[in-house]
This record gives sequence, structure tokens and C-alpha cells, in this order.
Amino acid sequence: MRRHYVTATFQPKRVDDLQGSAEQFVGYRGLWFFAWVIEDGPYEGMLAYVPHDHKVNVGWVPDCDLADVEYDSPWSARDVAVYRLRRAIFEAVRPVLDWLAKRLPA
Repeated sequence: MRRHYVTATFQPKRVDDLQGSAEQFVGYRGLWFFAWVIEDGPYEGMLAYVPHDHKVNVGWVPDCDLADVEYDSPWSARDVAVYRLRRAIFEAVRPVLDWLAKRLPA
């Protein structure tokens, strides 16, 4: 599996939901690793990143909170765009899949 990472600056869109000491790291520029796809809440469908530097105690951040992103990994901006398109297509057909799952025998 390819490891997705970027060099980016932590610039949160909102500061009311920052956890712990994250506020002191606003403006931090460094290496961020892709961790998972956020499945619920206000950032549902976005990519979650964690800082490479363990001293940067921000937990995880949604990709919308990273600015000036440089793709350093085998993934490129195109890969991320394709991923988001696939996710949007899945979300568009999800109601139909849920409807079918309720009507098909187990």
C-alpha cells in the first residue's frame, strides 16, 4: 500500500472545535500523513491527516484545515480528486443501496 503524505500548513477554518493544545500550532508547516476518511460529523467524507512530528500535538485534522499543500508522496492531486469523485458517486447511490438492502432477503 502506498503511504500518502503531504507537506502543508495547519490553517484551521474554525477554531471553536480545536482540541487540546492545537491552537498553539496554527501556522505550523510540516509533513502530514493521511490517516483515514472521516465518516461522520461536520467533516464527513474529508481526509483526516496526522502530523509526522509527534511534538505537534493537534490530534488529527481534516484536509480542509491544511493550506499550501504540496504532494510529496506517490499520491498526487489527481489521485485525491479521483478519490473524492468516487466518494461522491458512492454517496449519490447510497440511498438506493440502502433501499435495496432493506428489500432483498438476507
